[in-house]
Amino acid sequence: MKLIAQNYVSPIITEGTFQNVFIEETSIQLKRKDSRLRIDFDMYYIKNGCPIVLASSYIAFQGMNDDPNSTNRKATFKFNNSEEVHGLIEYVAQNGGQYPTDYIMVDWGCASYEDALTYLFGGSFQNPELHPVNDFVRAWILNTVVMKSEYIGNQFQFVE
Repeated sequence: MKLIAQNYVSPIITEGTFQNVFIEETSIQLKRKDSRLRIDFDMYYIKNGCPIVLASSYIAFQGMNDDPNSTNRKATFKFNNSEEVHGLIEYVAQNGGQYPTDYIMVDWGCASYEDALTYLFGGSFQNPELHPVNDFVRAWILNTVVMKSEYIGNQFQFVE
């Protein structure tokens, strides 16, 4: 998985602007007996042929869906003209795979270890890079991974 910001403006005012800043996963820690997965990310740019790391972050998943200590928390939204909260995955399943229109995300949620293994592919010796399986997983990453006190989706897009 690789993301890019052509012009990255650091939210830290003393740092300024950087050109062609990337975010990539740098390590994957899988503890299958403990039902844990952690993905580490670095934000970097290239200077004189060398990567200069600006920030590091991670996302972590734990437990099976029904475990009491699981990170499983469902994504929820509400329509712009309503205060009623709906489960996003349930809505998509009931509406033939279509996402709602005119809505606001209330909580992007978090996958369990069990679900995270199905939402990402790769991470093996043959294919070490992770890839999100669909647009929702991409949006989830953009709206939950935080680097330099902001969601990476504020300035970064996925490299296809």
